Amino acid sequence: MLDAVIRSGENNLGTICFEHLDTPHHWQEDEIEFALKLADQFALALSNYERRQAEADRERLTQAIEQSGEIVVITNPDGSIQYVNPAFETTTGYTIAEVLGENPRILKSGEQDDIFYREMWIQLSRGIKWEGRMVNRKRMVPCTPRVQAYPRCLMLKEHSQLCAVNAISPNSSVCT
Repeated sequence: MLDAVIRSGENNLGTICFEHLDTPHHWQEDEIEFALKLADQFALALSNYERRQAEADRERLTQAIEQSGEIVVITNPDGSIQYVNPAFETTTGYTIAEVLGENPRILKSGEQDDIFYREMWIQLSRGIKWEGRMVNRKRMVPCTPRVQAYPRCLMLKEHSQLCAVNAISPNSSVCT
């Protein structure tokens, strides 16, 4: 029997087994080379399939975020906004171009004190999920109504954090 391991990097994905059923067989170098190349081709095909599946999953997630009616904001660990979805623009009045690279404090309404924000950022920087009620400023002229937001935030790996904001309810009777 001739076995050729299907490998992807350090991982063994499986084995291709070759066997002569009629008589014992001594495997020649070209047969062994063929088996190893075939195993490599299987590994490449599996890797391509897994990559395509991951890309499809990522595309579905992107579409869900883009089409969501809830605000999604992604910042880097320093708090600079890296991404906002269209619901952010609709709800806050700020365009994506205006907020990229900015700190979410541009939405600060003054309803929460510095301790509130410091505690929120400490939790997020430790990778702990944060939930709370926040009253944010909405960009409008001449007055700026407040928007109540109930965000749930969590750290994504070490590079960014994600805030998904639920239950946004504008209160147009209060202006700052």
